[in-house]
Amino acid sequence: MLLTIACSKSNSGNSSLSSTSEATVSNDNKSGGIYKGVLVGSSGTVKIILQGGTVSAEVTIDGITKILPATNLPSGWTSGQSLTDIKFSKDNWTLSFSVSPAGSNPQIFMVSIPGHTGIEVYVIKETSTMQVKVYEGTYGKDSNASDLGAWNLVLSTTDTSFGLYKSVSNSKLAMYGSFNESDGSIRISGMEESMRAEGTLRDNSFSGIWAQRNLFGGTIPQSGGKWQAKRTL
Repeated sequence: MLLTIACSKSNSGNSSLSSTSEATVSNDNKSGGIYKGVLVGSSGTVKIILQGGTVSAEVTIDGITKILPATNLPSGWTSGQSLTDIKFSKDNWTLSFSVSPAGSNPQIFMVSIPGHTGIEVYVIKETSTMQVKVYEGTYGKDSNASDLGAWNLVLSTTDTSFGLYKSVSNSKLAMYGSFNESDGSIRISGMEESMRAEGTLRDNSFSGIWAQRNLFGGTIPQSGGKWQAKRTL
């Protein structure tokens, strides 16, 4: 699964990015509403829409977007009822979605997209008072921060950060951290506790440095480099 971050910076440079929450207040504590997340394996984003008469999943992966309708939504379902293994599917793109009656613990799993394997997803609920922003990026040792793999973040206006990165061994690892809106700084830790990163948000883009540190308390990085991520949802 993925992680979440907090921010309310400018969206200059991409007029298609929403500057406010898309979720309705009536769904803030219910299973309906808006859910946003990131994909790692191949890089992408996902938005589940369960409001305003719309029930669909908007999936973008490697620059291609498809709108997937729900194929097994229970007849008569209303917001405030749980969803379990709801299938969204079109053109052989498929994912399953589950969430509690209150909108907590959303999960996306069983993602199947032709030409893409081993996809992991992290998704969180957007509310009328907490906008979710999604950033896709890369990390590496080269000057472009791109030679090692994907570095994707889900950001919410809660002063915390979460995400996924793809390791050299092709495994997908979770990360978490904190965000300081006043100066745009972010600090990130890997769930395996040996990775640390920091960076700064400018408009729609993060950039920073990362290091793989000694597991026994040493401060000299065993490896490290740069990372970058740009808002895409």
